Amino acid sequence: MIALLKDLKESFKCTCGKVHSVPHIEIVFEENAFKHIDDFFENATYLVDGNTAKLVRTCPARTIQLEGSGRVLAKMENVEKAMSQIKSDLFVSVGSGSLTDIAKYAAHLSGKSFSCFPTAPSVDGYTSK
Repeated sequence: MIALLKDLKESFKCTCGKVHSVPHIEIVFEENAFKHIDDFFENATYLVDGNTAKLVRTCPARTIQLEGSGRVLAKMENVEKAMSQIKSDLFVSVGSGSLTDIAKYAAHLSGKSFSCFPTAPSVDGYTSK
């Protein structure tokens, strides 16, 4: 396993007038990491869809699977469904785009921590606030 751990603990005043801080970020590169996702996230609630559910081995009691016609959309009804089923203090999206947006917003609204297990490296939502 190759891991990059960086905690910058820096903040800066932005041109928007706000002070922004850089959060603790851990990035893990490991072949077949999806086979043991629970090793990375202790007691997490996972958000998956029909496609990503087939990739990972998560605890069924702590997994919320959203369904959509072809693709799950980042709609408020999906955020509310996810919020109503969160079973821990850590919410993890397994996927990209919409799933990450849904989990991130649901975690924010419910005061939970958020992390992600990305399945597409091209998405910029992993590092956005």
